[in-house]
Amino acid sequence: MGQGNYAKARRSLTFTFAFACLFLGIKSVEYYGKISHDILPGRIAESDQQAKAKVLRESENAVTNRLERLAARAVSTKAAEKYPEPKDDSTKLRGLLAEAADKAKDKDAEEFRAFDAMFKQFDVMKQGILKEETSLQQVEDQLKKLQGNEQWGYVFKSVHDPHPILYGNIFASCYFLMTGFHALHVIIGMILFAIVLKQSNLQGWHDFVENSGLYWHFVDLVWIFLFPLLYIV
Repeated sequence: MGQGNYAKARRSLTFTFAFACLFLGIKSVEYYGKISHDILPGRIAESDQQAKAKVLRESENAVTNRLERLAARAVSTKAAEKYPEPKDDSTKLRGLLAEAADKAKDKDAEEFRAFDAMFKQFDVMKQGILKEETSLQQVEDQLKKLQGNEQWGYVFKSVHDPHPILYGNIFASCYFLMTGFHALHVIIGMILFAIVLKQSNLQGWHDFVENSGLYWHFVDLVWIFLFPLLYIV
């Protein structure tokens, strides 16, 4: 820029902007992985007992949601007379499905019976966790068996694997705080570069580009320390 080589400066800024977009793309994929695996502050199991409790909580939510949908379908198809209240009473809902299985058409009846068979397996896992009679490995095996069933394994696909992470919540908090702030600074740098690239003539923009470059080097320097701290150490 100082020597008037504006074309070279524009190319450099364009490449930098493109690599910044690539960096944010990779970071978004990484964030998606963390979120989909529920590796979020305050939601990570840090002990075997917490991991089992999390499996039970997520499994109950998944089973209850599916149970309510099936019960509603049974009522809508006239296979059952009335939707029981309250909705979260699983015993009443299972009774409704048992009644509906005898009156429904073949496909619905088969699904109602299959769900009842699944619920019995789920209840075995649930009682083992509540009574603290099963180890974490046994819970994991039971969950995989439920997820692997061809008929209703999809019900448990949203349940995360029970892998406790010691001090996981502290790590997740630090990870999202530091990488989030860094990503924010990257976006600010991209905005600065976009302002420059939008100009048809860079003459007179020397100081702006120089200061933007210094800011970008600061962002690079921060990442040099963040990367080994979060991904290597």
